[in-house]
Amino acid sequence: MMDVPEIQQLLSKAGFPAPNAIANNIGLARKAVIPVLPYCHMSDGKYLCTDAPNGDSARKLFAYDGDITTAPAGGTVTAINTWDFAISNGANCPKSADGTINMGGSGTTIRIAKQLKSGAIIVGSAGPAAATLVAGGAAGNYTGNFMFWRASPTSATKYALGNDANGTNGRAVLHLGASDGVSNVMTSAVRVLHSRSICEAEVQDPRGSPYVYKLLVGEYNVNPSRTAGGANDAVRLWQSLDDGLTFAPLLTFNTNGVNLINHIHAVVQDPYTRLIYIMTGDNDAPVAPTSQNAVIVWDGVSAPPAPNSTFAQIAATPGWNCIYGSELCRFGDLVFSEQGVFGLPDCDNEQTVSWSEGFKAVVFDRKLAWQAIGNSFERQGDIPPLIGLTLRRERRRMVLCTAGSVNVQCKSHRLLPGTPVYAASTKTLPSSIDGNTRYFVNVLDVDTIGLSLTPGGANIVMADTGTGNLSIVIDKGARGGYVYGSLRTQSTVTVNEPYHHFWTSVDGLDWTFAAKAKNYNAGQTSSVRNFWQDKMGNVIAAATYAEGIDFTSGAAQSGSAVIFSPYRSATRPATAIYD
Repeated sequence: MMDVPEIQQLLSKAGFPAPNAIANNIGLARKAVIPVLPYCHMSDGKYLCTDAPNGDSARKLFAYDGDITTAPAGGTVTAINTWDFAISNGANCPKSADGTINMGGSGTTIRIAKQLKSGAIIVGSAGPAAATLVAGGAAGNYTGNFMFWRASPTSATKYALGNDANGTNGRAVLHLGASDGVSNVMTSAVRVLHSRSICEAEVQDPRGSPYVYKLLVGEYNVNPSRTAGGANDAVRLWQSLDDGLTFAPLLTFNTNGVNLINHIHAVVQDPYTRLIYIMTGDNDAPVAPTSQNAVIVWDGVSAPPAPNSTFAQIAATPGWNCIYGSELCRFGDLVFSEQGVFGLPDCDNEQTVSWSEGFKAVVFDRKLAWQAIGNSFERQGDIPPLIGLTLRRERRRMVLCTAGSVNVQCKSHRLLPGTPVYAASTKTLPSSIDGNTRYFVNVLDVDTIGLSLTPGGANIVMADTGTGNLSIVIDKGARGGYVYGSLRTQSTVTVNEPYHHFWTSVDGLDWTFAAKAKNYNAGQTSSVRNFWQDKMGNVIAAATYAEGIDFTSGAAQSGSAVIFSPYRSATRPATAIYD
């Protein structure tokens, strides 16, 4: 670890500004609260969600087509499956990976969902409320146990569930806590922490070949009877090389009589370099237990270290490296820029433990050759940041305008109607538009858009073609900015503050406490499990059913999401409190 004076010169050479040279100027305005839980934008532009609050809430997936801020009433809701986690028997009941256990029933709910590049969907669910299920001669305790299923598209709107070639047998593809990922002999209460615990990484394997995808899943072991280095202590990082049909351990910890880590928090890929980062932890103590905290980097290609390797052995493995051994190596997520990697440490007891140092922003280089401490950030009680996202502008180049027409050619633009954009040129823009005005997209076809001054408004007629290379810049709200969300509360907090907290930064070094949104589900220590920015620029923070989050006061519901609109500010934004 370098001291601040030593690192500042290195940061300057790497392109970072001097401390406080850039104002922290990102605010979060609450845009809407919705009762559905959006997981991602699907390849067709629709939102992948759990069903709206009803008797089967969080048991089925649906596609929502429309303005997400008005869901579910403001758009079209289409169920994408016939299988149902509320069903405890029959053809449409999800099954364990070996097919012997029916995993549907009371208490079984969808906790995570992600569409893969192939179009398939990976969906994760905890086990049913019943402690013991018996089917096909097998019995066991599956309460809270976590499995992943793979849903394959069978038509434009429907997906079939299963791990067979046709994807129709209803079986799970991965059973967390099982040494082979398939059997029903497992450590119970092994799950994932949040949506960053699953990563579809794009790699070249071998180098120079076409890019392929590897699906990675990190285990978060919360078994209440685990023995350090003994029973129920195993933690694994799983890898699939066949689009989520089968999995095998990539990294294995704690199966040789030695406890190295408690959990894997997250697995994320740097969009700039395609390096893959695995975050582990955790313990709050000024002595040896902090050695569980680590950030591991992998090139995505090199062979893994042997099972139960120490961090030093991992760091010595070709294609791998890691930093470890302090609170400043304990993260729930990371955010990326062209210059480096940033994080806010995941430390629970900042304001009540005198030795704690985890309230510092941290920056390190991509290969973990050095790590540095940035500025402090304001913490609320003992609430750590847990999941983050990077806000950035996207650019579509090779844009051509047609004189006397509304047509703006932007090949394979993949933009949605109403997307806010700016125009740019290396020389001059068409005289009908300028670079300081925010325009909105009207989709004319897959290669052509129109620009309007209001969402859904009239297309602007281009008086001329402009000169130079034209681009469409997709406005994501706060250029070069970062946002972190936190746990709602911790048991160590004397006064129960029922809020989820959000910090923002423009440089990754200087953070401000920007907003907090009230959780009306009392008595829960839940966290934002999914935190992402959609193609319209909305920042969506949501948990899942049974994770104890509800942003809506009034009528009871199973869960909800709060949607923010990030905005630029000339000064530090005041903390927004959304009750």
